[in-house]
This record gives sequence, structure tokens and C-alpha cells, in this order.
Amino acid sequence: MSDRAFAEHLDISRNTVVTWRQKGASVMCNSNTAQLLDSAVALLSPADRAEFQRRLQQNGEVNLPSEAGPSAGPQLSLVSHQFIPVQLGTSAEILFRAGTEHPHGPAELDQRTHALRGNTDDRRARLHVYGFGIGVLHLEQNLRPNSVTELALWRYPSYPGNRRWTQQAVMELATTLVGREVTIDQPEYVLSVYEVRTHPWSSGDLDTGLQLMATPSVLVDRSDELRPVSLGIEADRFEQGWSHRDAIRFAGGVSHGVAGWSGVAYHPDPAERALPIGAIVALELDLQALWALSLRMLHPVKNGQDPETLPSVGWRWLRGVLTKLTSAGPTETAQHRAMREAIVGTSDLPKQLSTALEALKEIAP
Repeated sequence: MSDRAFAEHLDISRNTVVTWRQKGASVMCNSNTAQLLDSAVALLSPADRAEFQRRLQQNGEVNLPSEAGPSAGPQLSLVSHQFIPVQLGTSAEILFRAGTEHPHGPAELDQRTHALRGNTDDRRARLHVYGFGIGVLHLEQNLRPNSVTELALWRYPSYPGNRRWTQQAVMELATTLVGREVTIDQPEYVLSVYEVRTHPWSSGDLDTGLQLMATPSVLVDRSDELRPVSLGIEADRFEQGWSHRDAIRFAGGVSHGVAGWSGVAYHPDPAERALPIGAIVALELDLQALWALSLRMLHPVKNGQDPETLPSVGWRWLRGVLTKLTSAGPTETAQHRAMREAIVGTSDLPKQLSTALEALKEIAP
């Protein structure tokens, strides 16, 4: 990559990369920058990682940490699913019309999809466009962190960069479709779901590992420079069999999951009999689209004004959506019901929709 491209890839200044090239091996990075570089290495394809290792050895430098770790057993591998809602503004209608039809999620909301640029074997992005003017970017990334703490340290710096990337990618798509330059506001937040493929833990430690993934703030200190709360913090949590008081477990014998305010962690065991990850993805797409919609509707209320209204969205419509999200379907399995109740319950969306519903009732003719 060029200096500028690599700086944009890491979300740092170009001058920093220029300094690295000039000073070479004498450069000493702070821990936050080192973590960004470690994350970039972790996201390399196997072929690129092998080439990077070859160049290190060629230059007589240290080897990369072994992905196998100290144990010969299964290692932690997962798929990170990030959901990034974005307000589509004036380009919403054309983005919806131009999209590919997509099956309804549990809230039965009309949605269309667009594949976005930059998809690879390890990173895939798809924009889901809803009929009420909200888009949700679903970003999938394959990861092999050496610990849950390493995953948490990767997670937080990834959010601002992925929000900016989403804004730029959606603007490029909208500009192409509309035929003129389109401006899109930067997304406000990211919600993560981790799909654990393999792990090194015993059955007793699996729940602790999922708890820590769903509530990573207990592992890292974000007050100053991003770093672990303390040395050995993760080992201490496993020793205690730690769980978060506000997280909700959902299990069905062959699947294990934890839902928290900041994310969801899930491990199907075995995959062919367990609740498919697609069911969680479909639910989160609808949840995050509705969260973004409710935020937009209620923003004027905070300033003493009436809520924003849309022709297709009234209080009866919201009531119907809320009922679909909180009521069991006729063919819903016990696993699916437990998952839905845990994720919807920790999202606090029912309360948010109820507030929007009441605000719309007050101005209804």
C-alpha cells in the first residue's frame, strides 16, 4: 500500500506512516498503535500472513506469535458480525427501489439489499435498506484472536473506522444510483454479534467466555489509552466463573448464547442441529433498523416538538411491529424463543418503541 492508503487502512495520520518508513526498526509504538497493527495482522488472509512472516524472517526479525498458542487443542476462531445503522435521507427511496429483494425478518419489515465494495473471503459487507429510510450495514469478519481480551482490544478501535467506512461506502453507492453527489450522515453506533466457531474452553468455561465477549468493558480500560484493566484480568474472570448481572443466557442443549446491552455471543454445538446464526442476524437487522427509526422519530420530542412522522409509520404500525417482536410465532422452537427473548430483552427496544408509539398517539387525528 501507499503511505496514504495504509494510513487510511489503520485510521491513523499519513505523517505517522511516513515516520515509520523513515525511522524503520527504531520506531517505538505506543500500546494503542501496536494494537491497531496487531489487529491488521490478525485480519490478514493465511497467504498474506505467511508472506509477512517470510519477510520478517528474511530481515532477521522476530517471528509472529503462533496462532496455535500454548495448547495443541482447538483455538478460538469466530465470525464478527457488526450491525451499523445509517440514516439514508433523501437517497432512501432510490436505494430501496434499486436493491435486491430480501426475505422478511421476524418483524416482517420490507427490505432490499446491496453488496458493497471491498468484499473478500475474510470480510463481507452488505447494506440492508428498509422501506422507512433506514439502512443497516452487516459487516462480517473472520477472526482468530489469542484471547477474549485481544478481541475486545480489537473491537473498540474497529468501531469508529467501520462507521466512517460505512458512511463513505453508502455515499458512493447512493451517488452512483442518484447520478449526483449525495451526502450521508456518519452512523452513530455499532452493535456486535460474535459467532464462535471453535474454542479452547471446557464446557464449564464456555459460558464465561461468551459472557466476556458480550460484555467486553469488564476486560479493558478505555478511560485514557485502550489497555487491559490489569494483567491476568481474563484468567481471573475465568477462575471466578464470572457473569454479568445484566446479561441474559439463552441455551437449548445444542446451542449456547449470551445477550448483553453491547453485544451477543453465540456458539452452536453441533452446528447442524443448533439454532442457525442466520436467525440471530435476521433479528438484529430488524432490531437495529427499528432502533435507528425510533431515535429519528423521538429526536424532536427531546426539544419539546412533536415526533417526526412518516406516511407509512403510525402508532398502529409500531404496535404491530412490537407485537411481532415480543410474541412467539406458531412454528418457533424453544431455542429460537429463548434467543429472541434474550436479545430483544437486553436491547431495550420494546421500551423505546413504546415511547415512540405514545408520542405518535398524542398527535394522531
